[in-house]
Amino acid sequence: IERGAYIEALNIFNMTPLHFACEEGHQEVAELLICAVEKTGSIRLTKFINMRDLSNQTALHYASMSGKDGITSLLLKNHAECLFSNSSRQLTPLHLACAAGNEQTVRVLLHAEPNLINIRNENLETPLHISAALNRFEITKYLLEQQNIEIDCRDKDTETPLHIATSRDHINIVELLISKDASITLLNANDYTPLHIAAVYNSLRCASFFLSLTQSENMQKTWDFHENRPIHLAVMYNNFEMVQLLIKNDAPLESKNDSGLTPLLMAASHGYIDIMKALINLCPRLALDEDDSNNTALHLAAEYGFFRAIPILVNSGTFVDRRNSFQFTALDIACSHGHIKAVAALIDAEATINSQDTSKNPIPLFIASQNGHGEVISLLLARGADANKVDLAGRNCLEVSIDENRKDAVTAILNSSQWEKALRHVSYYNGFNSTPLRRLIDIMPDSAKIVFDKCITTNLYPKNHPKHQIFCNYEYLEDMYTPWGGSLKSLPERKESSKSSSN
Repeated sequence: IERGAYIEALNIFNMTPLHFACEEGHQEVAELLICAVEKTGSIRLTKFINMRDLSNQTALHYASMSGKDGITSLLLKNHAECLFSNSSRQLTPLHLACAAGNEQTVRVLLHAEPNLINIRNENLETPLHISAALNRFEITKYLLEQQNIEIDCRDKDTETPLHIATSRDHINIVELLISKDASITLLNANDYTPLHIAAVYNSLRCASFFLSLTQSENMQKTWDFHENRPIHLAVMYNNFEMVQLLIKNDAPLESKNDSGLTPLLMAASHGYIDIMKALINLCPRLALDEDDSNNTALHLAAEYGFFRAIPILVNSGTFVDRRNSFQFTALDIACSHGHIKAVAALIDAEATINSQDTSKNPIPLFIASQNGHGEVISLLLARGADANKVDLAGRNCLEVSIDENRKDAVTAILNSSQWEKALRHVSYYNGFNSTPLRRLIDIMPDSAKIVFDKCITTNLYPKNHPKHQIFCNYEYLEDMYTPWGGSLKSLPERKESSKSSSN
């Protein structure tokens, strides 16, 4: 300084030497800098002290983070600005002091400017939000002692300090806020009460405290934007211990959200086995719950492929062939989604594979064929599905697969032990009687090669052996002359061309 150093010089971040001195907590250096600039005039000193860097922070911001309350007092004595317009949504030194856990600095700042207490940053957070979020107990306690504190102030997500502290399971802060009459019924942007938040974040200590309050019964019944009770959210996030705690305190286990899901139905749709077992063991009849579309937990487990849930639900009394409002069984749904392990589990649970001939509902084999799930088709055919079954249009499973252009499904059927049974069928197609092979040649000629290859066989002798023989089966090519293809003999007459007619 004595050699003429430029005290107000800026680095690439627009930081002055005073910024650095305050950041590092060097009070003597800060005093030297202030004294040197003061000699040039008080106006210039005030401007120097309140200069902002590129992050819009003054020397007081850095001093508040350093924890050196002596520097903070020095800056305030020399007219450092600490109160900004509430409409500017700026980060104040008090926010930073709370974040850093500098209790004495907090006291110094509030003594100098009490109105700092409710100033909001760009996220609409007050210093109380910050201290509650970071579990600064002594600072939070001091802030709550201020007469003009807004204890239920909301941030941009409409969350109060109580919401924030609950999400982090800061039980000491939560108890302190409640003792100062913080509201336990205010909702955030998701319509969550503090108990909802505890359920989401598995804040067990806070949840236990809330449930010990006299209003706990109403808290358990309060729903969010989607009509989820806290028990729904605990299940949704697979917080098993939270589920147990809420159950112990009389959670409404039969309540439905706006999707018609009870806690058990939600557990089944997510495959949360431990939660399912806990709910069913407590109340076996919950296994019979249905959503608004009459889906049982078994339907939902099948839809999402959670095969381990299937034997639990069936053994708990769920009817394996129960149909929902769309007339689908759990096996139908598993087949439509191609969940082969769920299909296997349902078959093991004795789900009906072949419906009665009078049923108007598509059988699982047709559903799998229509959706092209080859592995499921192979399993169904191996476990007793009948390739001779036909739908309301008179088509068998192979013809359904062909019409839907499902290559994997066609391949699975033709490679099964029932491939010949599937080919020996006559149905109506394009205005006249047809066979699966004719359909195949017309729609999927590449897949027709599978049939041709299977119709050509050889004996056990190698190709170069004199007794080597090739056998050709013409049954499916000369289908008009087979016992099952009699109706094919009446083929539609070809229309004569106009040229031949004129002749």
